[in-house]
Amino acid sequence: MLLVVCGVLCCASVLRTSAQSADAFQTVLSTFADDGLGVNRLQSKYDGLSYRSAAVDAQATLLELSGALDQKFQSRKAIALGLKYEAERLLAQGTNNALDECCFLSENRRTYDSRFSDDVDLNGQCNRLTATTDNAQFNVGENLVSMFKSNLQSNPTLKWQYFASQEGLISIYPAFKVQDCGSYDPRFRPWYVSASVPEPKDVVLVIDKSGSMTSTVTAGRESFSSRMELAKEAAKTVLDSLSPDDRVGVVAFSTVAEYPSGCYSNRLARATVSNVDKLKTYVDNLLPSGSTNYKDSLVSAFDLFIQSPSRSDENLAHKVILFLTDGEPTNSLGSNTAIMQAIRDKNQVLGFKVVILTYGMGDGIQSSGETLLRKIAEQDYEYYGVVSTNLSTAGVSDIVRTDSNIRQELGSYYSFFEPDAELIEPLISVPYYDLFGLGLVLTISVPVYSTQNGKRGLAGVMAIDIALADLVSDITFFRRDEVSYAFIIDSSGVTLTHPLLPVPTNVKEAPTYIDILTLEHQTVGFDEIRTSMLNGSSGSRVLYTQWTVPLGDSKMEGVRLDSIQAQYNWQPISGTTYSLCLVVARDFTTDYSLSPLSTLLSSYLYHRFDLIPPTQSKCSQFGRLAVFDDASVKISPEGFKDPFAYLDLEQTTSQANEYVSYFTGRRSNTYFNPTVRDSLATIHSVVSKWLQANDFTNFIVWRYVGTEDGAFIVLPGLRQVKEFDHLQRPWYKRTIANKGDIVLSSPYVDGFGAGYVITLSHTILSGRGENPQVMAVAAMDFTIPFMWTELTRSMSQCQNSGTRCVLIDNAGFVVIHPDFVDPRLASENGVDTKHITEMEKDLAASLVNRNIMIKSRCNDFQKKTVNVFWKVKMSSSSQSVSGSVAYDIYKVSQTNTFLIVSTRWSSSSNCYCDITKPLGSRTCQLSGAGCECPCSRPLSYNECEGVDSTNDLSIPVCPPSVPPVALAPQESDATAGLTSCFNIDCKSKRRKSDCFGVVGCEWCSYDYTSRSTISSPYCDDSHRCPLGSRGLAFPSAQPPLDHSTDKPSDEGESSPVIGIVVGVTVTVAVVIVVVLAACCRHKSNHTTVRTTTSHSQPQPSTSVQMSKTKDPYPSSSQPPPPSHPSAPPPPAYNEAVDLSPGGNLLPSEPGYPPPTNPYPTSAPYPQY
Repeated sequence: MLLVVCGVLCCASVLRTSAQSADAFQTVLSTFADDGLGVNRLQSKYDGLSYRSAAVDAQATLLELSGALDQKFQSRKAIALGLKYEAERLLAQGTNNALDECCFLSENRRTYDSRFSDDVDLNGQCNRLTATTDNAQFNVGENLVSMFKSNLQSNPTLKWQYFASQEGLISIYPAFKVQDCGSYDPRFRPWYVSASVPEPKDVVLVIDKSGSMTSTVTAGRESFSSRMELAKEAAKTVLDSLSPDDRVGVVAFSTVAEYPSGCYSNRLARATVSNVDKLKTYVDNLLPSGSTNYKDSLVSAFDLFIQSPSRSDENLAHKVILFLTDGEPTNSLGSNTAIMQAIRDKNQVLGFKVVILTYGMGDGIQSSGETLLRKIAEQDYEYYGVVSTNLSTAGVSDIVRTDSNIRQELGSYYSFFEPDAELIEPLISVPYYDLFGLGLVLTISVPVYSTQNGKRGLAGVMAIDIALADLVSDITFFRRDEVSYAFIIDSSGVTLTHPLLPVPTNVKEAPTYIDILTLEHQTVGFDEIRTSMLNGSSGSRVLYTQWTVPLGDSKMEGVRLDSIQAQYNWQPISGTTYSLCLVVARDFTTDYSLSPLSTLLSSYLYHRFDLIPPTQSKCSQFGRLAVFDDASVKISPEGFKDPFAYLDLEQTTSQANEYVSYFTGRRSNTYFNPTVRDSLATIHSVVSKWLQANDFTNFIVWRYVGTEDGAFIVLPGLRQVKEFDHLQRPWYKRTIANKGDIVLSSPYVDGFGAGYVITLSHTILSGRGENPQVMAVAAMDFTIPFMWTELTRSMSQCQNSGTRCVLIDNAGFVVIHPDFVDPRLASENGVDTKHITEMEKDLAASLVNRNIMIKSRCNDFQKKTVNVFWKVKMSSSSQSVSGSVAYDIYKVSQTNTFLIVSTRWSSSSNCYCDITKPLGSRTCQLSGAGCECPCSRPLSYNECEGVDSTNDLSIPVCPPSVPPVALAPQESDATAGLTSCFNIDCKSKRRKSDCFGVVGCEWCSYDYTSRSTISSPYCDDSHRCPLGSRGLAFPSAQPPLDHSTDKPSDEGESSPVIGIVVGVTVTVAVVIVVVLAACCRHKSNHTTVRTTTSHSQPQPSTSVQMSKTKDPYPSSSQPPPPSHPSAPPPPAYNEAVDLSPGGNLLPSEPGYPPPTNPYPTSAPYPQY
């Protein structure tokens, strides 16, 4: 009989019962998604709407986008030309003006302007001078103020406007304060050099580091300790003058010639910020010693030209060697004849295109040495008996005897290439990071000429700065569907904007210049499209490609490649060197959009409470001003006709009222894309569902919906920062990647103080066509204890002390774990964004060995890393594993999660995880498929050319990481006297089951000081509970209250009859459990793996399966979870966090003090 029980009940029933429990858990999630979030109601709303369908005309869309881009370029170039002509008119008049130096700009003239991220004077300009600039010269800028102001008024998103003279004076509008007087020389900046000489330059610096370079130089205005230091300063001045359109190399020589290491030793490098910085570091570290070998140094310089790949604009590029030395060559290392012959032979290989400029430093150079330097520059071979070809371009030689003008002499090398004819076409720079905090900008510059002493010549350069985000906002925020996109490249193939690059407004450092072939390497045949675009041609092709789908936060959750067929359409942007390409997926050739609604809402709660104070009852949602009975409305940049203007300009009360008037149908559309209003009205229909009290109300922190066209609502209503863009947030991307499924996040810290929360989200589809388009994503945040309660209720075996239940997502991140509901363990080990490779190494190693968890990679070209992440996949609905590690794993159908029920685990495994570093900063230690935490390792990247040097086309490109979002500002007394939005009396809850998981409440069971359990646990507000809010250990201003006399009961009261019945039932159950346990142990002596598909797996649907439950929160107490190995402590509560619902924990600004009480009753949550 026992064998029958073992065979039937254990071998068949246990797994089937567990599988049914997993299905029950999925049903609970479905019910929660519908009753708590209203997914089915919202989907039904979209299903019942009328849609307009139209064939996607890719060529027409391309023309529309390129036309808008062309108009922006032409209007900005017109501004630069207007300033140029006015400056030339003023210079012809020649009136002196006093210089108002930026260093001495008074504070009372300046006010903060967000467009410039600084205090500025919009009514005036100021000047910066070099140490050698004559301050009596004509101040053109002072006479241009009225024109500067007019330009800004007509183009509010315009940035700096400025004029720099040949004497080194720069006039800047608007005026702002600088600290470094005399240190800035505009003549050596890339924008000035490029305007003077618009053609690209290939430059090789040859620097003498022989022993004689230790000698001093005659002092002038500068003070250098030696000729070596003088040469270093001159070389760095040249490096700083180069733009990414230029290429550069460095050769240092003494007895032998040498290069910097890496790719700099065999080719020229693009003069990016990164490359320039590395070469400057190399120059700084040069130490003088040895002899002087001219020949080898010049041969090495020519070899850099020869070995470098040809440019697409090879015939236009200027090639120049800048040769710096303090003396004659050592004869034993090569005669003058040998030197000249080497120059001739090497330059002949290059078609005699290389110009040589020589600079002798110091007053110790003999006349013979000066002669040699001059003949090298002139390439006068015959002077030393070498047969001449007469094809070389003669350069110039200069002897710098004092240190007075070394920067001027060497930094102005480019003047050798200045054209004879005047230039009138404005030059557009490559994007660069603005030093004053404006992000990525481009400079449009144009030369200014004047006549002096009867000679017409360059007087300076006029320039304006424009934000890259401003120019390309139509491309950046182009969103036809979840797959189609657009990108822009320049004439060398460098990518300006692409979905796999950060949004320009999010870039906070010097950009990485990436060739488009690197980003589109998954597209077979794309190299032909690239060639056509570089040639300035137009075209259209249909190609097979693999679309990179971000699975959330790409650094940790990774990407997926979806094979699609796409149509590529491209054409040049007139008047520029740029080309635009539009990529439209063939699966989305029909565009479905909402037909205009006949009925709109009469009012909306706009999120800018500072501009339109809410009329509804206000409350405090964890220290933030909120409205509980209405959702606030915000439109993301994608919803605006001009996304950058929305982001860049301060919003006014008048504009906010105009927004609401349009939403309610009382005025015409001025600001928004045409579908936004109807989308907003559609998603707002779910708010009435949210406001209906149900079993889930007290466990939900936030509910929110964001649409594909940019509309966003959140309940309780509150203010958001303008930079918040739900379309860029991890929860949104994660849900899109799991289209049609219920999607759960791992826990993270809620930015408004609710402690750790979990996000549940679901896509809302159009319900039209064979491949329904995503119209919106609905989501809600709820407490960790609620999730644990629901899991253990569905999986009763999870309550057994010898069982450990872990819920993970399809990237291996832990959604729920028994440690998460123990405040002490949560405090010790942390809760947010934990991976199974960190928390359950034995289970993780087993999953890896069985190919359930598979290691994947993507290349992050911004950070120069290969990011390693995991994908969890199962070929069947469940598997059972026995042995030293025993567990069942189930795919929770129609979700992104997997449930692991473990009955035996081991403390030892081969899974590596460096817990001393936070997730996202861990360096990979293993190769191949070995088990380790998500991590990263250095990318094999060719800095010189800006391409991946591995040429491994199987590795996808990592999408950009999601940037942090800060708290919206609010007045310090905004919540004074307001009640909590969740007005729950935690102290009145006498049982753990009534307290556990309720928003703002915590079951207090630990002593704050000793962290030991207390004899009489009680329910209290989270911030007052020792180790409250899942172990965040927020200290309150007062010691934790003593509730020992409250005598709470976890069990509650029950009648004697019920007690007897329960007792008998429990007795029988215990007998059965003992028998089953004995059987299962007997049959688990050998390691086995079983696969089953016995339980049903419903097909994906646009609606969520519903199942009503009467009491989702049983009154029985939760058993204490098993102890677990230590992990890093949770982040301190003074860390700034992403405050968007469903956001992630982020590092704080340095120096911000931790609040004494993070849940004050009369003050807002701390501002970051």
